[in-house]
Amino acid sequence: MNITIFNEFHESQRKGKASKFYPNGIHYELKKGLSAENSDLVITTITQEDPGNGFTKELLKNTDVLIWWSEIWNEQILSDVVTSVTKRIKEGMGFIALYGANQSKVFKELMDTTCASTKNNKCATVKLISLDPTHPICKGINFPVTFKDSGILSEPFDVPTPETTPIISWLSTGSIFRSLMTFKVGKGNVVYFYGGSANSDSYLKQDIKKLILNAIEYVSSKPESSSADDQNITIQDTKKRKRGIFRKK
Repeated sequence: MNITIFNEFHESQRKGKASKFYPNGIHYELKKGLSAENSDLVITTITQEDPGNGFTKELLKNTDVLIWWSEIWNEQILSDVVTSVTKRIKEGMGFIALYGANQSKVFKELMDTTCASTKNNKCATVKLISLDPTHPICKGINFPVTFKDSGILSEPFDVPTPETTPIISWLSTGSIFRSLMTFKVGKGNVVYFYGGSANSDSYLKQDIKKLILNAIEYVSSKPESSSADDQNITIQDTKKRKRGIFRKK
C-alpha cells in the first residue's frame, strides 16, 4: 500500500519544543514508526516547502492513503493542490487529517464547514476514550490512551455529523473533544484524528501509532462488491449532511 505523509515543516517548526520530540519533523517520525509496525507500507514524505507543496500528478495517482499534518500555514497551501487532492479523495483515495489539519483548506473543502475548534495552549492531560471498542480503528488499543499536551483542542468543533465517532478526549481542563471521527466524501473514506500536537510526545507512543495504522486500513478499505447494483447506491456527501450538535453558532 502506498502512503504519502504531508507536513508543513517550515523553519520555525524545526526549533523549539517540537524539535525535542521530532528532530527530523513529525512526518519523518510517523514514517519511521509506521514502517516499523508494517513493513508492507511504502511511505513517501513531502513538505510544504517542496516544489508544488510536494505534490505531483504521479504521486497523487499512486497514493492509496494521504496523511496530512498541518497547523500554522494552512492558508498558504497552493490552490491547485487543494483542487487535485480533494478530487482524488472523492475518487476514492483515503485521507487522514491529523491535529491542526482540521483547518487545512483540503479538510474544510471536504467538510464544507469552518471546521473550527477551540484551541488552548495550556499544558493538560489528555485521555483518549473509546465510545465503541468494536470499531475497526479501536482494535488492539489499550484505552484510555493518556498523554500530556500544550496545544489541546476542545469542543465546539464545527464539522458535519460524522459517520462514526469512535473516540473522544477527556481533558484535564474540564473539556472534551471528538478526537476521532470518520466521514464519507464521494467514494473516499476520511478520518480526522487529534492524537496530540507537535508539542507532545504522543506520536512516539505505541497505541497512537497503532491507531493511525488502523485508520490507514480503515480509509483504504473498498466495498467488497463492485456490481452494477452497488454502483447505484447513493453515497452520502458531507455537504448534504446537517451539522453536528457541537457546531459553533
